[in-house]
Amino acid sequence: MLFKLELKLDLEDAEIIYKALKPDDVEWAKADFDDTLRIIIETEKIGAVINAFEDFMMNVKASISVLESLSAGKGRD
Repeated sequence: MLFKLELKLDLEDAEIIYKALKPDDVEWAKADFDDTLRIIIETEKIGAVINAFEDFMMNVKASISVLESLSAGKGRD
């Protein structure tokens, strides 16, 4: 059985976050961008889907945190 997860994230800095995620792409788990950030995971192992999804979400969260920190830092100039 093939499991497929496709998640679309409508984020303010979606293209920047996509570029941060892209280097970690593998054949069966990748980020894509076309006006929205998409996470696409396709594999026969449900555990791999869950683990990849969790990894992507942790990286998205970290990217958002970094972008917020950079934005707050600009306001201090």
